[in-house]
Amino acid sequence: MDAPGWGMLKLLYLWCIHMTKKLLVGATFRDAHPDQVEWLDLQLKFLKATTEDFDHVSFVNGRGSYSNRENTDLGDISSFDAYPTKVIGIGEARTQRDPSPTSSQHIDALNGLLAHFKSERHNYDNFLFLDNDAFPVREGWLGDLTAKMDEWNRLIAVVVRPENLEIRWHASILLAKPEGLDGLHFQLQHIPEGDFMSVDELDVGIGAFQDKLKDKVWPLIRTNRLNLHPVAYGIYFDMFYHHTFGAARHVRRGRNTHQPWDTLRWGRNNYATQYINPDYAWEQYNERLWQNPTGFISELAGWCTERYASF
Repeated sequence: MDAPGWGMLKLLYLWCIHMTKKLLVGATFRDAHPDQVEWLDLQLKFLKATTEDFDHVSFVNGRGSYSNRENTDLGDISSFDAYPTKVIGIGEARTQRDPSPTSSQHIDALNGLLAHFKSERHNYDNFLFLDNDAFPVREGWLGDLTAKMDEWNRLIAVVVRPENLEIRWHASILLAKPEGLDGLHFQLQHIPEGDFMSVDELDVGIGAFQDKLKDKVWPLIRTNRLNLHPVAYGIYFDMFYHHTFGAARHVRRGRNTHQPWDTLRWGRNNYATQYINPDYAWEQYNERLWQNPTGFISELAGWCTERYASF
């Protein structure tokens, strides 16, 4: 027979260890135009199909403020209200006088998410930064990935893209333990000695994990079983998808009137010009994603079809 009060103490203990949720997801969006809302919808569908016990927050770039909920430059931010996400910030417009206006705006959003994550560090076990066009695709990914991180004593897991000649960690997908948040700081960051072609690499950096804390990083490398392009349509560690040009409205559903910018068409430094067809069928592959998202992802990833998302 239990000692007096033991049953109550046991219930209290079980309640305490379940106080934290497994995951807080934070995503960045270029603005609140309908195509960005489509990406939010798709991201949430994949999260729901692959991830247990998570909350979702969004940081929306562009112009606007909470006192002006509708702005022609930003889009109608209230459109996010129809989805299970909380908009925790709206970025200010950047001008072409900034060294890299798009990167600077993205940095503002990432640091906004980081500040929010730090304020919630005692309420969640893990924190996931996502670009608007990135999401987990495999059931059980969180347990599998954190087990690897624990085995190797790593504080964060993040994409690396040697396929684009990059040496920097790429924050399109970044999972952090609570103690890993303090080593993150998003900024325009030079990579010493440049990229894999020794050309200057100045882009969104993640702070101390690039060098001083490099031994605390679990790399998420490209693992596509089927590659449709050397940079775009990427599967990472058989767990995540990154569309790669999701922030550019003109290459998405119903708006395929222009090609992506050169760094995506040909790779950094125009590396792939000799083997990428200039008439590459962006529209065809983009539409395949939207017509059958889970089938498209399962075909690209290919290694463990029974565990990929279905909805």
